[in-house]
Amino acid sequence: MQHAKLDAALSNALADPSADRLVVFVSLEKPLPSNAVDELRRFGLTAAGERRIVSATLPRKMIDALSDLPWVRSISLSGSSRMLQAV
Repeated sequence: MQHAKLDAALSNALADPSADRLVVFVSLEKPLPSNAVDELRRFGLTAAGERRIVSATLPRKMIDALSDLPWVRSISLSGSSRMLQAV
């Protein structure tokens, strides 16, 4: 696993043995190599050909494997959204 590609929140979540599947954002290089789209689809990332950032719910082992791919720039843990304070 290339820990430099993981954000701090994802690294902490992966340290928790009870975290089986995690919702993540995967940032990809553009343009992707020709074989990359097919490989990403095997991971369940179906919109990878059209977008630079895709989201997915992945098991720990897939996050490990994705981080080793050269055209994956970073992987971040998806957080819950909050409403901004009204001014």
